[in-house]
Amino acid sequence: MYKTFEYAVGDSWLVGMYGNKAVYTIKKAEFRARDRKEIYTVDVDGTLFKYTRNRLHFILHLGVFKKLKSGTYSKYKIPEPPASVIRGYYAQMRAKEAARLERMNEKLGADARYQKIQQEISVLSHDIAKAEFNRGDAFEIRILKTKLDAAKRERAAILTLFGMDQAAMQKKVQCKACGDMGYLPNGKPCECVEKHLSKIMEYWEKSKDEKGERKAR
Repeated sequence: MYKTFEYAVGDSWLVGMYGNKAVYTIKKAEFRARDRKEIYTVDVDGTLFKYTRNRLHFILHLGVFKKLKSGTYSKYKIPEPPASVIRGYYAQMRAKEAARLERMNEKLGADARYQKIQQEISVLSHDIAKAEFNRGDAFEIRILKTKLDAAKRERAAILTLFGMDQAAMQKKVQCKACGDMGYLPNGKPCECVEKHLSKIMEYWEKSKDEKGERKAR
């Protein structure tokens, strides 16, 4: 996909900011793929500065007095990451979540109190399900549920000591549509790919740098 730079190389303005006036002239326009930003090299009275499109737009909006000269617009191509890169990024995302859960489980697995209360919750939950299936005594079921509620509160208190809560113990999926796979069951890219695109581009650039380092060795 091609886009046109918002500002043209050669564009020049008289800009006044903080009581001073200077001539701003665009010398170069580049597209930075890793974060999908337009970058402009600007001559400000003989000194070169680099500005993002948003920063340059802010300066001109705030302080331009008049446009001195018009330049030549150019286009740039937005590189689309290949499917292997998209899948690799999402695989990394899932791996980070799996590692997070593993670290939490290791920490809690070493705590005898947590393991004991987890076992108690498991047994009580089983007993309640069995009693309800067999249409057991309603009063006894209420007692079991009261015990279960107390056990869950105790578990919550233990988790708080570790700086956690029950929600943190659950696997987090950022996109329910694709299950953090990047692609839908029909093979099409998920809408969430666009939301993660800047990070995917960074992942792509890092992957290329790592491949380059391996070849250099």
